[in-house]
Amino acid sequence: MSTTSPDSACVAVIGGGPAGLMAAEALATQQGVRVNVYDAMPSVGRKFLMAGKGGMNITHSESIEPFLGRYGARREQIAPLLDAFGPDSLRAWLRDLGVETFVGSSGRVFPTDMKAAPMLRAWLHRLKEAGVRFHMRHKWVGWESPDFGNATDVGHEDTTRRTAQQTLRFMTPTGEQQVRADAVVFALGGASWPRLGSDAAWVPLMSARGVPVAPLRPANCGFDANWSEYFRERFAGQPVKPVAITLTDTDGNLQHRQGEFVVTESGIEGSLVYALSALVRERILADGEVTITLDLAPGLSEQRMLDEVTRPRGSRSMSSHLQSRIGLG
Repeated sequence: MSTTSPDSACVAVIGGGPAGLMAAEALATQQGVRVNVYDAMPSVGRKFLMAGKGGMNITHSESIEPFLGRYGARREQIAPLLDAFGPDSLRAWLRDLGVETFVGSSGRVFPTDMKAAPMLRAWLHRLKEAGVRFHMRHKWVGWESPDFGNATDVGHEDTTRRTAQQTLRFMTPTGEQQVRADAVVFALGGASWPRLGSDAAWVPLMSARGVPVAPLRPANCGFDANWSEYFRERFAGQPVKPVAITLTDTDGNLQHRQGEFVVTESGIEGSLVYALSALVRERILADGEVTITLDLAPGLSEQRMLDEVTRPRGSRSMSSHLQSRIGLG
Protein backbone atom coordinates (compact mmCIF):
# COMPACT_ATOMS: atom_id res chain seq x y z
CA MET A 1 0.00 0.00 0.00
CA SER A 2 1.04 3.63 -0.48
CA THR A 3 2.98 5.34 2.29
CA THR A 4 2.74 8.87 0.84
CA SER A 5 1.37 11.89 2.71
CA PRO A 6 -0.09 15.29 1.75
CA ASP A 7 3.46 16.68 1.95
CA SER A 8 4.71 14.24 -0.68
CA ALA A 9 6.09 15.51 -3.95
CA CYS A 10 3.65 14.99 -6.80
CA VAL A 11 4.74 13.58 -10.14
CA ALA A 12 2.43 13.61 -13.17
CA VAL A 13 2.97 10.81 -15.68
CA ILE A 14 1.34 11.74 -18.99
CA GLY A 15 0.62 8.63 -21.03
CA GLY A 16 -0.86 5.33 -19.91
CA GLY A 17 1.01 2.92 -22.17
CA PRO A 18 3.67 0.47 -20.96
CA ALA A 19 6.33 3.21 -20.68
CA GLY A 20 4.08 5.42 -18.55
CA LEU A 21 2.95 2.53 -16.37
CA MET A 22 6.53 1.39 -15.80
CA ALA A 23 7.54 4.95 -14.91
CA ALA A 24 4.63 5.14 -12.48
CA GLU A 25 5.70 1.89 -10.84
CA ALA A 26 9.30 3.03 -10.45
CA LEU A 27 8.16 6.34 -8.93
CA ALA A 28 5.63 4.71 -6.61
CA THR A 29 8.43 2.76 -4.90
CA GLN A 30 10.08 6.03 -3.79
CA GLN A 31 9.30 7.40 -0.37
CA GLY A 32 7.59 10.79 -0.38
CA VAL A 33 6.27 10.65 -3.95
CA ARG A 34 2.66 10.74 -5.10
CA VAL A 35 2.04 9.52 -8.64
CA ASN A 36 -0.81 10.55 -10.93
CA VAL A 37 -1.17 9.00 -14.41
CA TYR A 38 -3.09 10.94 -17.08
CA ASP A 39 -4.24 9.51 -20.41
CA ALA A 40 -6.46 10.83 -23.20
CA MET A 41 -8.20 7.49 -23.74
CA PRO A 42 -11.02 5.97 -21.63
CA SER A 43 -8.60 3.34 -20.27
CA VAL A 44 -4.86 2.72 -20.18
CA GLY A 45 -2.86 0.29 -22.28
CA ARG A 46 -5.16 0.25 -25.30
CA LYS A 47 -2.40 -0.20 -27.88
CA PHE A 48 -0.75 -2.72 -25.53
CA LEU A 49 -3.96 -4.77 -25.59
CA MET A 50 -4.15 -4.53 -29.37
CA ALA A 51 -0.56 -5.77 -29.66
CA GLY A 52 -1.53 -8.71 -27.47
CA LYS A 53 -3.92 -9.95 -30.13
CA GLY A 54 -0.92 -10.87 -32.26
CA GLY A 55 0.67 -13.18 -29.68
CA MET A 56 2.14 -10.70 -27.17
CA ASN A 57 5.86 -10.90 -27.90
CA ILE A 58 7.50 -9.59 -24.71
CA THR A 59 11.22 -9.72 -25.42
CA HIS A 60 13.85 -12.03 -26.94
CA SER A 61 15.97 -14.79 -25.41
CA GLU A 62 19.10 -14.18 -27.51
CA SER A 63 22.37 -13.21 -25.83
CA ILE A 64 22.94 -9.58 -24.98
CA GLU A 65 25.38 -8.76 -27.82
CA PRO A 66 23.04 -9.47 -30.75
CA PHE A 67 20.16 -8.08 -28.68
CA LEU A 68 21.98 -4.77 -28.31
CA GLY A 69 22.75 -4.83 -32.01
CA ARG A 70 19.03 -4.48 -32.74
CA TYR A 71 19.22 -0.88 -31.49
CA GLY A 72 21.60 0.25 -34.23
CA ALA A 73 22.95 3.77 -33.75
CA ARG A 74 21.32 4.02 -30.31
CA ARG A 75 23.18 1.01 -28.95
CA GLU A 76 25.48 3.05 -26.68
CA GLN A 77 22.50 4.87 -25.16
CA ILE A 78 20.49 1.70 -24.63
CA ALA A 79 23.30 -0.51 -23.24
CA PRO A 80 23.35 0.93 -19.68
CA LEU A 81 19.55 0.75 -19.53
CA LEU A 82 19.61 -2.93 -20.42
CA ASP A 83 22.40 -3.50 -17.90
CA ALA A 84 20.00 -2.21 -15.26
CA PHE A 85 16.87 -3.95 -16.57
CA GLY A 86 17.41 -6.41 -19.40
CA PRO A 87 15.37 -9.25 -20.93
CA ASP A 88 15.99 -11.58 -17.97
CA SER A 89 14.97 -8.85 -15.53
CA LEU A 90 11.80 -8.28 -17.51
CA ARG A 91 10.87 -11.97 -17.31
CA ALA A 92 11.55 -11.94 -13.56
CA TRP A 93 9.38 -8.83 -13.20
CA LEU A 94 6.55 -10.58 -15.04
CA ARG A 95 6.92 -13.67 -12.86
CA ASP A 96 6.59 -11.46 -9.78
CA LEU A 97 3.42 -10.09 -11.36
CA GLY A 98 2.10 -13.65 -11.64
CA VAL A 99 2.74 -14.01 -15.39
CA GLU A 100 4.83 -16.97 -16.54
CA THR A 101 6.65 -16.80 -19.88
CA PHE A 102 8.14 -19.21 -22.40
CA VAL A 103 10.63 -19.04 -25.26
CA GLY A 104 9.15 -19.80 -28.67
CA SER A 105 10.89 -21.56 -31.54
CA SER A 106 11.97 -18.16 -32.92
CA GLY A 107 13.70 -17.26 -29.65
CA ARG A 108 11.05 -14.68 -28.85
CA VAL A 109 9.50 -14.64 -25.38
CA PHE A 110 5.73 -14.81 -24.80
CA PRO A 111 3.40 -15.07 -21.79
CA THR A 112 2.23 -18.68 -21.42
CA ASP A 113 -1.40 -17.76 -22.12
CA MET A 114 -0.38 -15.53 -25.08
CA LYS A 115 -2.70 -12.79 -23.79
CA ALA A 116 -2.18 -9.17 -22.77
CA ALA A 117 -5.36 -8.51 -20.77
CA PRO A 118 -4.55 -10.65 -17.67
CA MET A 119 -1.10 -9.11 -17.50
CA LEU A 120 -2.49 -5.58 -17.69
CA ARG A 121 -5.13 -6.28 -15.03
CA ALA A 122 -2.52 -7.64 -12.61
CA TRP A 123 -0.23 -4.69 -13.32
CA LEU A 124 -2.94 -2.09 -12.73
CA HIS A 125 -3.98 -3.80 -9.51
CA ARG A 126 -0.42 -3.59 -8.21
CA LEU A 127 -0.09 0.06 -9.22
CA LYS A 128 -3.33 1.02 -7.49
CA GLU A 129 -2.24 -0.87 -4.37
CA ALA A 130 0.95 1.22 -4.46
CA GLY A 131 -1.16 4.39 -4.44
CA VAL A 132 -0.94 5.36 -8.11
CA ARG A 133 -4.00 7.37 -9.20
CA PHE A 134 -5.37 7.24 -12.74
CA HIS A 135 -7.12 10.07 -14.59
CA MET A 136 -8.75 8.95 -17.83
CA ARG A 137 -10.03 11.11 -20.70
CA HIS A 138 -7.44 13.73 -19.77
CA LYS A 139 -5.77 14.88 -23.00
CA TRP A 140 -2.69 16.95 -22.35
CA VAL A 141 -2.80 20.19 -24.40
CA GLY A 142 0.22 22.07 -23.04
CA TRP A 143 1.32 24.30 -20.20
CA GLU A 144 -0.43 27.22 -18.56
CA SER A 145 1.15 30.60 -17.91
CA PRO A 146 2.28 31.16 -14.29
CA ASP A 147 -1.23 32.05 -13.10
CA PHE A 148 -2.20 29.59 -10.43
CA GLY A 149 -5.69 30.92 -9.80
CA ASN A 150 -7.69 28.07 -11.38
CA ALA A 151 -5.27 25.16 -11.09
CA THR A 152 -5.77 22.07 -8.94
CA ASP A 153 -2.80 21.86 -6.60
CA VAL A 154 -1.77 18.23 -6.25
CA GLY A 155 1.44 19.07 -4.41
CA HIS A 156 2.12 21.45 -1.52
CA GLU A 157 -0.01 24.41 -0.46
CA ASP A 158 3.21 26.28 0.19
CA THR A 159 3.43 29.33 -2.07
CA THR A 160 7.18 29.08 -2.67
CA ARG A 161 6.86 25.42 -3.67
CA ARG A 162 3.90 26.14 -5.96
CA THR A 163 5.74 28.73 -8.01
CA ALA A 164 8.32 26.07 -8.89
CA GLN A 165 5.70 23.61 -10.04
CA GLN A 166 4.59 22.84 -13.57
CA THR A 167 1.05 23.89 -14.46
CA LEU A 168 -0.35 21.44 -16.99
CA ARG A 169 -3.47 21.85 -19.11
CA PHE A 170 -5.78 18.93 -19.85
CA MET A 171 -8.94 18.74 -21.93
CA THR A 172 -11.53 16.52 -20.22
CA PRO A 173 -15.21 15.66 -20.84
CA THR A 174 -16.11 18.44 -18.39
CA GLY A 175 -13.86 21.06 -19.96
CA GLU A 176 -10.30 22.21 -19.44
CA GLN A 177 -8.55 21.39 -16.18
CA GLN A 178 -5.23 22.69 -14.92
CA VAL A 179 -3.01 20.56 -12.74
CA ARG A 180 0.19 21.42 -10.89
CA ALA A 181 2.96 18.89 -10.39
CA ASP A 182 6.46 19.01 -8.97
CA ALA A 183 7.79 16.92 -11.86
CA VAL A 184 6.36 15.53 -15.09
CA VAL A 185 7.17 12.33 -16.99
CA PHE A 186 6.12 12.42 -20.64
CA ALA A 187 5.34 8.95 -22.04
CA LEU A 188 3.28 10.03 -25.02
CA GLY A 189 4.07 7.39 -27.63
CA GLY A 190 4.58 7.96 -31.33
CA ALA A 191 2.21 8.37 -34.27
CA SER A 192 1.53 4.76 -35.20
CA TRP A 193 -2.11 4.37 -34.17
CA PRO A 194 -4.15 7.56 -33.59
CA ARG A 195 -7.35 5.64 -32.84
CA LEU A 196 -5.65 4.08 -29.81
CA GLY A 197 -3.98 7.28 -28.64
CA SER A 198 -0.67 7.34 -30.53
CA ASP A 199 -1.41 10.49 -32.52
CA ALA A 200 1.79 12.56 -31.99
CA ALA A 201 -0.30 15.59 -30.96
CA TRP A 202 2.49 16.37 -28.49
CA VAL A 203 5.07 17.16 -31.21
CA PRO A 204 4.02 20.79 -31.88
CA LEU A 205 3.63 21.39 -28.14
CA MET A 206 7.20 20.29 -27.47
CA SER A 207 8.57 22.09 -30.53
CA ALA A 208 6.90 25.34 -29.45
CA ARG A 209 8.61 24.92 -26.08
CA GLY A 210 12.00 24.65 -27.78
CA VAL A 211 12.39 20.91 -27.20
CA PRO A 212 14.25 19.20 -30.08
CA VAL A 213 12.05 16.47 -31.59
CA ALA A 214 13.52 13.88 -33.96
CA PRO A 215 11.30 13.25 -36.99
CA LEU A 216 8.90 10.39 -36.31
CA ARG A 217 9.53 7.46 -38.64
CA PRO A 218 7.97 4.01 -38.90
CA ALA A 219 9.86 1.33 -36.98
CA ASN A 220 7.87 -1.93 -37.21
CA CYS A 221 6.28 -1.70 -40.63
CA GLY A 222 5.61 -3.49 -43.89
CA PHE A 223 6.75 -2.35 -47.32
CA ASP A 224 5.25 -1.95 -50.77
CA ALA A 225 6.33 -4.11 -53.69
CA ASN A 226 5.22 -3.94 -57.31
CA TRP A 227 3.54 -7.36 -57.55
CA SER A 228 2.05 -8.52 -60.82
CA GLU A 229 -1.73 -8.95 -60.84
CA TYR A 230 -1.27 -12.70 -61.21
CA PHE A 231 1.02 -12.91 -58.17
CA ARG A 232 -1.24 -10.65 -56.10
CA GLU A 233 -4.39 -12.63 -56.82
CA ARG A 234 -2.81 -16.01 -56.16
CA PHE A 235 -0.53 -15.37 -53.22
CA ALA A 236 -1.69 -12.38 -51.16
CA GLY A 237 -2.00 -13.54 -47.55
CA GLN A 238 0.38 -16.48 -47.96
CA PRO A 239 3.27 -16.99 -45.50
CA VAL A 240 6.80 -17.42 -46.83
CA LYS A 241 8.89 -19.66 -44.54
CA PRO A 242 11.58 -20.50 -43.83
CA VAL A 243 13.33 -17.71 -45.63
CA ALA A 244 16.35 -15.47 -45.15
CA ILE A 245 16.63 -11.83 -46.20
CA THR A 246 19.91 -10.18 -47.17
CA LEU A 247 20.37 -6.48 -47.87
CA THR A 248 23.08 -3.85 -47.80
CA ASP A 249 22.53 -1.13 -45.18
CA THR A 250 23.33 2.58 -45.54
CA ASP A 251 26.85 1.98 -44.17
CA GLY A 252 27.57 -0.60 -46.87
CA ASN A 253 27.38 -3.56 -44.49
CA LEU A 254 25.67 -6.78 -45.57
CA GLN A 255 22.78 -7.64 -43.23
CA HIS A 256 21.36 -11.17 -43.11
CA ARG A 257 18.51 -12.58 -41.04
CA GLN A 258 16.31 -15.67 -41.15
CA GLY A 259 12.64 -16.04 -40.27
CA GLU A 260 9.32 -15.70 -42.04
CA PHE A 261 7.07 -13.07 -43.54
CA VAL A 262 3.70 -12.72 -45.25
CA VAL A 263 2.90 -11.66 -48.80
CA THR A 264 0.24 -8.93 -48.83
CA GLU A 265 -1.73 -7.41 -51.69
CA SER A 266 0.65 -4.47 -51.79
CA GLY A 267 3.94 -5.90 -50.53
CA ILE A 268 5.44 -7.74 -47.56
CA GLU A 269 5.06 -7.70 -43.79
CA GLY A 270 5.60 -9.99 -40.81
CA SER A 271 8.18 -10.69 -38.10
CA LEU A 272 11.24 -10.99 -40.37
CA VAL A 273 10.34 -7.80 -42.22
CA TYR A 274 9.74 -5.94 -38.95
CA ALA A 275 13.13 -7.05 -37.61
CA LEU A 276 14.81 -5.43 -40.63
CA SER A 277 12.36 -2.58 -41.17
CA ALA A 278 14.61 0.17 -39.77
CA LEU A 279 17.45 -0.87 -42.11
CA VAL A 280 15.09 -1.08 -45.09
CA ARG A 281 13.52 2.27 -44.19
CA GLU A 282 16.87 4.05 -44.00
CA ARG A 283 17.90 2.73 -47.42
CA ILE A 284 14.60 3.92 -48.92
CA LEU A 285 15.01 7.34 -47.33
CA ALA A 286 18.56 7.55 -48.70
CA ASP A 287 18.03 6.07 -52.17
CA GLY A 288 14.28 6.03 -52.82
CA GLU A 289 14.18 2.25 -52.99
CA VAL A 290 16.01 -0.85 -51.81
CA THR A 291 16.57 -4.33 -53.21
CA ILE A 292 16.41 -7.24 -50.80
CA THR A 293 17.60 -10.74 -51.66
CA LEU A 294 15.54 -13.74 -50.54
CA ASP A 295 17.01 -17.16 -49.81
CA LEU A 296 13.95 -19.42 -50.06
CA ALA A 297 15.83 -22.47 -48.74
CA PRO A 298 18.26 -21.09 -46.15
CA GLY A 299 19.03 -24.52 -44.70
CA LEU A 300 20.45 -25.88 -47.96
CA SER A 301 23.81 -25.19 -49.57
CA GLU A 302 24.02 -24.11 -53.19
CA GLN A 303 25.42 -27.51 -54.18
CA ARG A 304 22.69 -29.37 -52.33
CA MET A 305 20.08 -27.23 -54.06
CA LEU A 306 21.63 -27.95 -57.45
CA ASP A 307 21.79 -31.68 -56.75
CA GLU A 308 18.14 -31.85 -55.69
CA VAL A 309 16.53 -29.77 -58.44
CA THR A 310 18.47 -31.49 -61.23
CA ARG A 311 17.19 -34.92 -60.26
CA PRO A 312 14.76 -36.32 -62.86
CA ARG A 313 11.22 -35.13 -62.14
CA GLY A 314 9.43 -37.57 -64.41
CA SER A 315 5.79 -36.63 -64.97
CA ARG A 316 5.63 -34.23 -62.03
CA SER A 317 5.18 -30.52 -62.62
CA MET A 318 8.05 -28.21 -61.73
CA SER A 319 6.16 -26.92 -58.69
CA SER A 320 5.60 -30.49 -57.43
CA HIS A 321 9.24 -31.30 -58.07
CA LEU A 322 10.45 -28.28 -56.08
CA GLN A 323 8.04 -29.08 -53.26
CA SER A 324 9.18 -32.69 -52.95
CA ARG A 325 12.93 -32.12 -53.40
CA ILE A 326 13.59 -28.92 -51.43
CA GLY A 327 10.31 -28.18 -49.66
CA LEU A 328 9.64 -25.07 -51.72
CA GLY A 329 5.91 -24.40 -52.07
